[in-house]
Amino acid sequence: QPDRIVIGAFTSAAVAAVLAGRGSATALAAFEPIPFSDQATLSQGLGVEVCLRSWLRRAWRIGVRRDFSEVALKGGEPPPDAVRWAPYEMAISGIAGTIIAVTIVWILVGAMPYEQWTAVAGSTIWCKFMASFALGRHAHALAARRKS
Repeated sequence: QPDRIVIGAFTSAAVAAVLAGRGSATALAAFEPIPFSDQATLSQGLGVEVCLRSWLRRAWRIGVRRDFSEVALKGGEPPPDAVRWAPYEMAISGIAGTIIAVTIVWILVGAMPYEQWTAVAGSTIWCKFMASFALGRHAHALAARRKS
């Protein structure tokens, strides 16, 4: 068992280096995949199922049930005009959930090596987080501007 936590294909030391604002050489030196046994690799791959469920559930709630309580959140609150931002949040969650679903199928079939699926899953997770964060900040900023 490795003594480091894996975030995607990157170690926690790499994430800490980036967040601490150290030079890129320090951060890149820590960006390395951590080897696992085949059984551990499969169980690690199935851990992204939690992301899949929550993101597809969110897209379903926004698109089908018209529940806008999880649209463009900032501080846990949706913007006043959440209906306007719902298609964007639904697309972000739906696309990310679909990519993770396809990745899980490829993991179970054995069609993706460890380095490849961790890169796909890690990139998808980070892009989804950044896109949702940006959407939430943008939606709340425009709502605040309209009030004044």
